Amino acid sequence: MEIVEKKGHEALNKLSSRKKRALEQLGCLSDVKNMSPQVLKEKVSNLNGESIENLIKQHSDNVKIAIRNGKLYAVLPTYKEYMDNIESGIYAGPMHFKLAAEKFKAPIEVLDPENGFQPHADAPDGGIIYSTKVSSDKSIKVAFIKSNKKGDVGRFAPVIEVNGELRVANINQDVDTTDQCFAQTMLFIEKYNAGTIKDIDFDGMHDYGISKGDTDRFNANLAQLGRSSQSMREVYNEGLTLEHPEFLGGGTIRSRRVTDLGIYKKRSPRSRTRDPNSEDDSGSENPLIAYRSSRPDEEPRDEGLRPPEDHDPEISIKEHVAHGSRAKKKSSWVSASRSIKVAGAWASENKRFVAEFDVPFEENLPYEERSVFDLTDPSTQNYVFGSGLSMPKKFGKSSQEIVIKGGVDASKIRQIYSTRRVTEEEYKTLKS
Repeated sequence: MEIVEKKGHEALNKLSSRKKRALEQLGCLSDVKNMSPQVLKEKVSNLNGESIENLIKQHSDNVKIAIRNGKLYAVLPTYKEYMDNIESGIYAGPMHFKLAAEKFKAPIEVLDPENGFQPHADAPDGGIIYSTKVSSDKSIKVAFIKSNKKGDVGRFAPVIEVNGELRVANINQDVDTTDQCFAQTMLFIEKYNAGTIKDIDFDGMHDYGISKGDTDRFNANLAQLGRSSQSMREVYNEGLTLEHPEFLGGGTIRSRRVTDLGIYKKRSPRSRTRDPNSEDDSGSENPLIAYRSSRPDEEPRDEGLRPPEDHDPEISIKEHVAHGSRAKKKSSWVSASRSIKVAGAWASENKRFVAEFDVPFEENLPYEERSVFDLTDPSTQNYVFGSGLSMPKKFGKSSQEIVIKGGVDASKIRQIYSTRRVTEEEYKTLKS
């Protein structure tokens, strides 16, 4: 139990299944399934002070509780438990959504039909869950419908656009598909997009040919994707406990050397973990030098780095970072990275150029007067995104992102680099 009282980096080691079982066998962890409704309303001392019942809603009843020095500490499910839950058809909270976004390579919007189909206030990541990989511009829309029954957390249903109007398609559940609304919703959307579901009765409830065998296969495939996905493990490891490391529920980011400019591993640089030891030749340690993967229409040497002509000046920096290059309407903010490797990974996707440029110095100015925001700085992150955890904050941090209002002019450009993808073997040859 000494892990409960550890502080700092030592506590940020993942609580493995083996250690968790040992704590359970010693009687140090209590099962939430055996707790009274009154106890479930109590708040834990880690994980942002969430109540036990809210943690169960987000992470299933695999949550365990430890008591130490009169305080409650929550232990979230291990990654293996999450995947086992998903395969068994047990809803796994935000992790379930993230995996589905990964499977369909598209962002998932969770909407509230009782509030004009606005992003649902209770949904993870502000209502839009992105894939860790490059995803489609077309999002999957899902409704979360609260139940009027006490103790029932509600259900999911697909949202379809008909003649410019969003409508909820209600899926019937029988004894075999009870509590499988998430799998049914995703399968419905898959069939609808493939054209096999055409006639939708929005006033009734139908199974649309989705059987228990279909949901079982969907869950098994989703779990298998999770077990084999390193990027999903990183999502798990970047979980809620990082700001409250005195007791681990999830895990922590593990440093990993990036040896190939992101060119060999076809992954979005927004999800890459930064390894300071791999940046010794990138120039990213100089806060006044940054790198940008240029757009096809940009001419950095002649025009500098500027937002597109049809940009929307009203889009906030937070929205800009959240939507990135996927945004249909561009903002007046121009993104760059402190790391040439991150910029190179972006540029190599389409053989674009990387512009190295001087960053205007504004650290002596109050935040309200700045046009430059370095999102690798914790104070700047908190000013832009607030002190809590958020996906835009994670995106900005993992990309080592610098965001500049209006960009920079041509006099700031230092050098232009061309990029191309290479294999790991080619990279080793070029570096030797």
